[in-house]
Amino acid sequence: MRNSTLMAVFLLLGLLCWAGLVYLMHSTYPDARAQFVFLAIWAGAMVLTAAPLSYLFYQRLGRSLGRSGDLARVLRQGLLLAIATGVMVGLQFLGFLRLGTALVLLFIAVLIEIAFALQEGVRH
Repeated sequence: MRNSTLMAVFLLLGLLCWAGLVYLMHSTYPDARAQFVFLAIWAGAMVLTAAPLSYLFYQRLGRSLGRSGDLARVLRQGLLLAIATGVMVGLQFLGFLRLGTALVLLFIAVLIEIAFALQEGVRH
């Protein structure tokens, strides 16, 4: 399967995850179980939406790392975004999220991605 076909499938699955989040928010009482399900669907939606967007961005502006390298890069970026935003949503559920905390989490995520990008630059 080509990467572009896989990204189209990811995008469709991401849209299904977003629809699932809307359904969950409108049909479930917000207890701890529903919040856990929300976080799981949120992480899936973020990965499945961010990966195709990142792939499109790198197809237009970035350099290719080869077929498997491009796929690994966009999945890594999607997972990194899902982890960062999932932690933020979890902190918000607990009432601990502040602007400074969110900015620090985003800064850490960007630093991790810069480290991976530098490592890719050394290998290629």
